[in-house]
Amino acid sequence: MADGASAHNRWLFSPLADLVLGCGLAYAGVFVWMSLFGPGFIATNPLYYMPLVSLALSGPHYGATLLRVYERAADRRRYAFFAVWATLVVIVAFAVAVNNPFFGSLFFTLYVTWSPRHYTGQNYGLAVMFLRRRGLSFEPSAKRWLYASFITSYIMTFLVLHGSNEAAGHKVKAAVTTTFDTDALLASLKATTQPTIRLFRQLRAAPSADDRNVIDSDQLENLRALGYAE
Repeated sequence: MADGASAHNRWLFSPLADLVLGCGLAYAGVFVWMSLFGPGFIATNPLYYMPLVSLALSGPHYGATLLRVYERAADRRRYAFFAVWATLVVIVAFAVAVNNPFFGSLFFTLYVTWSPRHYTGQNYGLAVMFLRRRGLSFEPSAKRWLYASFITSYIMTFLVLHGSNEAAGHKVKAAVTTTFDTDALLASLKATTQPTIRLFRQLRAAPSADDRNVIDSDQLENLRALGYAE
C-alpha cells in the first residue's frame, strides 16, 4: 500500500476537518470559551442566541438523518419501526406535551436525559471507525473498556443533570451525589486509561508504512514468480 493512500484512508476528509468537526475539538473549544466568557455573554445577550446557534448547527445533522432513513425505499423498510411507528409515538407525545405541563416536563426531561447517551454512542462509533481506518484491531476486552469509557462519561453527565445540589436543606442528597460523582469520575478514568494504554502499545508495535511497502513488494514478487502478476 502506498504511503499517500495509507495516510488518506485514515481520514474521512482530512486530518483538520475530521479532528475539528468529527472528533470534537471545535466542541471542546466551545466549552473552554463558555467556561471563560459564558456568564458574561449570557448576561449581555438575548437568551435565544445559544438555542439559535445550536439549531443552526444541528439542522444539517437532522437533515442528514432524515435522508438516511427516508430517502431510499430499502432504508424505509429497514428502519420502518423508527421511521413510522416510533415517529408517530413522538408526534403524539409532543402534541400532548405542549398541552399538559406535567407531561411536557417529563417529555423534556426524557429528551435532555437521552441526548447525552445518544452522543456518547455516536462518539464510540466514531472512535472505533477511526481506529479501524488506522489499521488497529483490538481484542474484545479492550473494546469493552473503550465502550465503558463512553458509558461512564454519560453517567457523569447524567449525575450533573439530575444531581443538582442547589436546593437548600438537601445536604444528604448533596453528599450522596458528590460520592457518586467521584466514583463515576474514577471509573471513567480507569475505563479510558485501559484501552488507551493497550492501543498505544499496539500502535507502537504496528509496522511502519515502509515496512508495509516491503511486505507488499515481497508478496508481489511471489505472485510474479507464480505467474499471477507481471
